[in-house]
Amino acid sequence: MNFPMEMHDPALAAKPGDLLASYKNLPECFKEYNHYWFYGWAVSDEDMKRYHKVVNVKDNPGPSSGWPFHAWTITQLSVRSGYEHISYFLGKPDEKSSEKAITANEGEKAVRVLASSCSKSNRLFWMRPTEKQMERLINIIGEEPRWVMDFYTKKDFRFDWLQ
Repeated sequence: MNFPMEMHDPALAAKPGDLLASYKNLPECFKEYNHYWFYGWAVSDEDMKRYHKVVNVKDNPGPSSGWPFHAWTITQLSVRSGYEHISYFLGKPDEKSSEKAITANEGEKAVRVLASSCSKSNRLFWMRPTEKQMERLINIIGEEPRWVMDFYTKKDFRFDWLQ
């Protein structure tokens, strides 16, 4: 399957009655943190390049790093999974993602996160892929999603347009 960037296969889209993907439980005491949580994958430039090989993308729009490349990769993941709400955030690195950390604000370490949902609101929490769409994403990405803490505090949450 090698679709052009703009083309989504209607057969991959969610249909009424499709079961939504089940998520692992949020970390205990998640409400007590001064950060929201994203459900998804911590990614590196190398991960994004690997996804291109997995989905057999032939037309690279430019350098294989940086925001334009990542945005294009997210579009390709959406096309091939059928889930159109993949978002890109910065998260706090933990023991599972520390090797993917980048330097963010004032030298602090962060990880890039491809997210399917967020704990900020009920709408963002329940905006999730179907079971089949999540299965496709896991097959492409090669690992199960998990909860990752937002890099920014709730007060500084930078994606209010998602509400």
